[in-house]
Amino acid sequence: MSNTIHNPGIWEHMEKESCYNHNYYRNPQTSEIILEECDEFYECCSFYKVDENLNRGEYLGDCYCEDYEWDQEEDIELQYYT
Repeated sequence: MSNTIHNPGIWEHMEKESCYNHNYYRNPQTSEIILEECDEFYECCSFYKVDENLNRGEYLGDCYCEDYEWDQEEDIELQYYT
């Protein structure tokens, strides 16, 4: 079982709310917000759903850093590495 971030190129980086290895992205079509937490040691990022107050919610999965870019057209496939 895995989750997918569809059409990552449309997600907007929430720069003011983000810092270093904790980046927030909003889907302008659905208003969904996700948190990307990057672990530089393992070169892996974990993704979580967050609410409008940026409280971390449901764990969505992980992806290795070199396996995706936010400006790509291909979906980001998340796995459960944690």
